[in-house]
Amino acid sequence: MTDEYWNAGRLVEVSGAYWESFALHAGIALDIFTFLEEEPEEVAALARKAGADERGLEALLHALTAMGLLKKADGKFMNTEPSRAFLVATSPSCVGDIIKHHHHLVHSWAGLADAVRKGIPSRKKKRTKSEIRSFLLGMTNQARRVAPRVAGEIDLYNRRHLLDLGGGPGTF
Repeated sequence: MTDEYWNAGRLVEVSGAYWESFALHAGIALDIFTFLEEEPEEVAALARKAGADERGLEALLHALTAMGLLKKADGKFMNTEPSRAFLVATSPSCVGDIIKHHHHLVHSWAGLADAVRKGIPSRKKKRTKSEIRSFLLGMTNQARRVAPRVAGEIDLYNRRHLLDLGGGPGTF
């Protein structure tokens, strides 16, 4: 990156980038995008489905709309094409689990300065079942996106490359 890339505006933008991240994390945690896949919803109906406070949810929905992840028409919120493709739990290209995993890392990153000062890891506890689940499913999210491209580059009919990697005749 060039020196021109970093200026006061860019630094402030990076500093506040977590605002959008946390709105996205909350949308995923509350299953907003999945609930909206069926049909557009008004705040009250969506709040009932999500088990959320109407006022708080309305603020979140407006933030997600400002980010371009939702649209609003006639008092109802609906998914955009990107949110439908990547944030609806039933979509084959959903990345919601890796986003949940990222949310579990927030506390460790928030303690980075203390970890550096003290020379100790910022993560103090064992991972919960929920954290492990989101990590494993998140890796699945990532693999689904990458695997087709990688598989297209591997000649599965030419096993000679396996011999070069230490595989033997019984490798397959």
